[in-house]
Amino acid sequence: MFGKRVWIAVLTVMTMLAASAAAQDEKNELGGTLGRTLISNQGIKNAAFPNPIIAFGNGSSFDVEYGRRFIVTPVWSISGEVVMMVNHDEDVNGGAYLVAVVPTQISQFFVTPGARLNLFPTTAVSPWISLGGGFGHVSQSSILNYGGSNPGKRSEERRGVARWIRAGCESLA
Repeated sequence: MFGKRVWIAVLTVMTMLAASAAAQDEKNELGGTLGRTLISNQGIKNAAFPNPIIAFGNGSSFDVEYGRRFIVTPVWSISGEVVMMVNHDEDVNGGAYLVAVVPTQISQFFVTPGARLNLFPTTAVSPWISLGGGFGHVSQSSILNYGGSNPGKRSEERRGVARWIRAGCESLA
């Protein structure tokens, strides 16, 4: 139920933002990215079974970004932005046969507002850096790796854990 409401809210907001961006001139930016999510392996402290490492697969992810420039000078500009990232199927592995300790997969959804600084925003190539933080929603499968039902919560909402710093270069040509 929660997931359905989030999707409806996100799609509504993104549609409104896209319509607003189309009606404005060079103040709004709408972007997207397809890619892979890389999560480093995590150790399980004081484990009494073989293979006490939780290993994550390389999940496919996509994100949608909306930004609005507030201050623009020839040398720099400041933008506010919102980034929504979805990683629908991240495989998880850990424990050993007959010692199930992790779910078979997790899904992640993050919404993070932030701020972006562009250098030379009116030129053909503009490097940028952004930082932000927000909330995330993580769901896990009901089946544990190596069999058995998952005794943990099926989904969990995290506030303030989705933090990021990104850098890149955009081209207007």
